Amino acid sequence: MALTLFMFTACRISDIIHLGRDNEFERKGLRGLGWQPRKKGSAYVEVPMLPPLYRATRMSNVVGPTYLLNEKGVPFGSPEVLRNRFRK
Repeated sequence: MALTLFMFTACRISDIIHLGRDNEFERKGLRGLGWQPRKKGSAYVEVPMLPPLYRATRMSNVVGPTYLLNEKGVPFGSPEVLRNRFRK
């Protein structure tokens, strides 16, 4: 899931831990993701939800406030926690 999110959104690790279904929108029949990056001075970002990204976001058995959840089913607390998970 994380790799798919990184590939199709090109967002930073500090933003990816906050992305979830609340960031989805539909405009003129097209699905997309929109978010305000955490980096100071960054502009609002919108990307289309291409079919591989949409399928990946719907494959999870556990649905939470974010797409990426830890082994307990809760969002990652910080980007550093997710980085450590990748290292393992």
